[in-house]
Amino acid sequence: MSFSVLNNAQNRKYSYFFLPPSASSSSYNPPMRQLFLLVPLLLLLGCSGKTEVVTHYQNGMIQSKGYLDADGKKTGDWREWDINGNIKLEAKWEGGKLLDANGIVTYWHSNGQKHREGAVENGLREGEWTEWFEDGRIRITNRHRKGRKHGLETQWYIPPGSKGIHKEVVPYQDGIINGRVYAYFENGFTHSWSDWVNNEMDGDSQEYALIDGVYFLREEGAYVESNKDGRWTTWWSKGNKWKEETYKIFRAPNSRVKVGKLHGIYTIWYITSGGGQKSEEGEYVFLPPEKSYRYRSTTSKKHGVWHAWRPNGERKPAITYEYGNVIE
Repeated sequence: MSFSVLNNAQNRKYSYFFLPPSASSSSYNPPMRQLFLLVPLLLLLGCSGKTEVVTHYQNGMIQSKGYLDADGKKTGDWREWDINGNIKLEAKWEGGKLLDANGIVTYWHSNGQKHREGAVENGLREGEWTEWFEDGRIRITNRHRKGRKHGLETQWYIPPGSKGIHKEVVPYQDGIINGRVYAYFENGFTHSWSDWVNNEMDGDSQEYALIDGVYFLREEGAYVESNKDGRWTTWWSKGNKWKEETYKIFRAPNSRVKVGKLHGIYTIWYITSGGGQKSEEGEYVFLPPEKSYRYRSTTSKKHGVWHAWRPNGERKPAITYEYGNVIE
């Protein structure tokens, strides 16, 4: 690969050649990042003003052409071509920042693997974009319309992330999450799904577990504006309930603060009973604090009569609470 540099101020042209031993004249396509190997060299030359930079493929075709400013950063109009001479990218830069572009934009990892690639129109992302891990495996695919995500975005987690999630599929409409979001285990089974409206969880939700080869529904309920609301059920194992909770949305007065808190009947089962024997049942109550900023940190309290049972079904004495304090 060769680089030709023309110093406008001194009307001199410099050429630099980089010849990787494995490169062939017909297939070698060096990543754009190699362009920046020139920067220290240009600074040593004491260049001032704009410096024209031209890079070539091994077959002699121009790969890119543009300018660097006195600080060695891209400036002005830049163009890139493929190895056959077809225009790939037209871009406008200032101080190393992309201002306007039309074509395909490619970013690279430091190890030479592609990092991110996609099309831009008038400086805005358009159509399909892809992002890769450093080892070359795909990390994200999504689509854009006029610079905003629009359509399905798929993201892979390698190794699997929180709770074993390997892949997530998110629907976008003009940059906003709207629709059903899915997450998957590495074996392709559904990990969870939830309905979203205007970038917030709003609607039904289910989460599944995969324990010792057994796949089962772990939790289900509904959200309102990203807060739990109504009845939520959790299972210990397949078909065996762990607990049922009741949530309610509270809004702080004269504030945008909104929280979902335990408020209503709460039931928990013994894990050893196979989901058939209750352990405890009663009511939680959320007592709104005076200050809005304390809504999130304030917890719900046991209130009223609570019943309890032993594993064999024998009833224990009832306990009466008043906002978390035992009164009887």
